[in-house]
Amino acid sequence: MSRMLLHAVLQMPTTLWGDSLLDKRQRHARYCEASKVIIEQDAVIKTLEEQQRVMEMQLASYASRVSAEVSGVNTN
Repeated sequence: MSRMLLHAVLQMPTTLWGDSLLDKRQRHARYCEASKVIIEQDAVIKTLEEQQRVMEMQLASYASRVSAEVSGVNTN
């Protein structure tokens, strides 16, 4: 199911819900699918945050070296 359709199903007002067993099973399947998407996105976010932290440290290190070179100080 596309993310947009999944979102629409999850936002559906309860007044539109059917009471049949099939409808309840389909809704439950959408809830499970949404949960899976959230877990997957959390993992991606965690990875991106870790990459950002590493890149920020690298940038600070490079900036320090460039600043030292501009000042004429040897960092080695």
